Amino acid sequence: MLRELRGMGVFCAMVYLQEAHADDLWPLGYGIRSHVTLEDRIGACRDFLTRHSEFGAALDSLTLDGMKDEFLHTFGAWPMRYFVSDLTGNITWSSDAMDLQAHTPEDVSKLYDRVREQLRVGTPAV
Repeated sequence: MLRELRGMGVFCAMVYLQEAHADDLWPLGYGIRSHVTLEDRIGACRDFLTRHSEFGAALDSLTLDGMKDEFLHTFGAWPMRYFVSDLTGNITWSSDAMDLQAHTPEDVSKLYDRVREQLRVGTPAV
């Protein structure tokens, strides 16, 4: 899927956000703490990429949200949200933050189909 999109000029980027399952924010029992420093966030991101090396290898770009969580607050970018932007950086589509189904492989496949169609016809995938 990603190989075909890359052939169409798609750039795959990820913004690593604050920890979604931190016990000090949501007592879920994962044994994970919130990032207090940028070094904490960098370490957590490295751990994530170590556990998910295929995903990391598929990325063209990776950045970390700042410690004030500017990206998260500006875009409502909860974990597992997907955004499609044009080459100028304007968001042309985003998954619904409240739609729990937005996290399934089927929905990622639907997103892929939308992006592919948008590129084919040159119109926004809305």
